[in-house]
Parts: sequence; C-alpha cells; structure tokens
Amino acid sequence: MLFTYERLRDVRIVYVPPQSLGKFGGDSDNYEWPRHTADFTILRAYVGPNGQGAETSMDNVPYHPSSFLELSKKGASEGDFVFLLGFPGRTQRWAPACTLKLDYDVIVPQTANDFHSKLQLYKKHSKGDREAQLKLLSSKASLANYHKRYFGKRLMLQRLNLIPQREREEAIVAETSPIIAECLAELTALTQELRVLKPRQ
Repeated sequence: MLFTYERLRDVRIVYVPPQSLGKFGGDSDNYEWPRHTADFTILRAYVGPNGQGAETSMDNVPYHPSSFLELSKKGASEGDFVFLLGFPGRTQRWAPACTLKLDYDVIVPQTANDFHSKLQLYKKHSKGDREAQLKLLSSKASLANYHKRYFGKRLMLQRLNLIPQREREEAIVAETSPIIAECLAELTALTQELRVLKPRQ
C-alpha cells in the first residue's frame, strides 16, 4: 500500500467540550456503545495564501480540501454503507489457542489485579488533595481504561467460547500442514514455560 500525506502545520483549536459534559467523574462508558463522554475536539487547519502547508501565521487562510466527508443530521438509513475508521499498529485477532489460554489463566487476571492495586494507591494518596487529584487525572483515567479492558477481555473470551473454537480451527489447519502443526506445538511448549516463570518482585 502507498500512503501519501499533505502536512498542514497550522492547526488551531476551535472547540473543546468541558470534561464535565460527559465524564461524570469517571470513564465508565469506555469500551461501551454508545459512548457519551464528549471526548472530542474540533480543529481547523490553515494554509498559506497559496493553498500550501505553512507554519503558523496571521496571513494564513482556512484550508479547503478538494474533497471531504459531510456529516449527516439524518443518521444512517437501511442499506447505507457504514465504516469505522481505525489504523491498529498490531492485533491479536489470530492469536493461537495456547496464547489465549495463557492470557485467560495468567496474564489478563494478573494485569487486571495490578491495575486495580494501582488505582487504589492513587485513591489513597490523593484523597482530599485537589492538586494531587488534578496531576493524577490523566494517568488515572488511562489506568481505569486498561483495568476495564482487561476484565472485559477475560469475560468475552469466556462468553464467546473462543479458546475451544480456536483449538478446532487449528486442528483442521494442522491436519493439512505438518509445518503448521510443528509450529503450534512449539508455541504451546513455550507458553507452558511462561506459566511457571516466577514474576519479578
């Protein structure tokens, strides 16, 4: 794939909603749909008078792209094409069953408990201290996000019955390819070794 970019260096904030509009003291809507956290910002890009990207200047003018997407106030209708934007750097969508088992039994619960402990420490050491609460706000929200994600990940692994499903898929593939069967066996052995490693103190 070939990506081409036009870099616009003069980007200005138009509107940032107040945090109280959607947060309500936490981030309980994360990994839920629909979300009502108002976590968006409206930006406006500016270019030089010649229409080319330029450093910030009072002489710059609003950027007018040759094409753009329009927001519909009507919403989607039956049969409309709908897509989600995203560019993940990595995925575990095709993780082997042995990795999913390690996640379910060891990594996910341990990590979730670790996040929970850290959140309790944040609460303990910032109680009654408004300045400390403000300083910890961003990292606390990030920890809370991961905490919820890991608990949800374990729940969905169970609810979707994903591990037995992946084992059946791998068995079918392994029958057709000795090399894949060998690789899966090696991966399974490696994950077994990881299970008995003692965590660092």
